[in-house]
Amino acid sequence: MTLYRGGCHCGLVSVVFQTAIHPSQLGLRRCSCRFCRLHGAVTATDPAGRLSFIGEPKGYRFGLATANFLLCPRCGVYLGAMLTDQDRQFATLNLNTLERAAEFSQPPITVEYAEEEREKRIARRVRNWTPARIESSMS
Repeated sequence: MTLYRGGCHCGLVSVVFQTAIHPSQLGLRRCSCRFCRLHGAVTATDPAGRLSFIGEPKGYRFGLATANFLLCPRCGVYLGAMLTDQDRQFATLNLNTLERAAEFSQPPITVEYAEEEREKRIARRVRNWTPARIESSMS
């Protein structure tokens, strides 16, 4: 697995993404919701990978409120979104937060989830998102 590191602008929250998928093969997405458009987010997931958010990101919920959209509480950078389902956590990563983000250079596909039902959204995320956790910066 290749390890990618990154984080927010001020350094308060870090991210570590592990994947065996080459950057040119990882499916990139650009969500068409207003939140993601305003943040210019390009996201990716790997169900066989691992994702850690290190620090204390602030969660923001909107829409169907099925995930916490993780923001740095100091500088406001959008890091990713995390879903908890039956004590398991899954997340999507905003690739713009990675130090080596330029390696993920293929064009993202635009996705639209506005009409998706709550249960189907949760099932899709559990199936497709990366197993994840939030770690204390003291660990």
